[in-house]
Amino acid sequence: PLNKAVAVLATPAEVSTTAQKTVFIKRGATVAKNNLIWPEGATDEQIKTALAELETLGIVAQNAL
Repeated sequence: PLNKAVAVLATPAEVSTTAQKTVFIKRGATVAKNNLIWPEGATDEQIKTALAELETLGIVAQNAL
């Protein structure tokens, strides 16, 4: 699919056509699930699918303490 989760953006980025420096996590990490920001309108099913796609890359989302 075109909208497959393949990484987690770890730095803020603006919606823009100009180049920006960003950091993203592509594999092998644990991220704070309750700190993830999803696109406006993302459904629970889409989020569940995205988290499963990330997990196949070794990116595990867990709630932060």
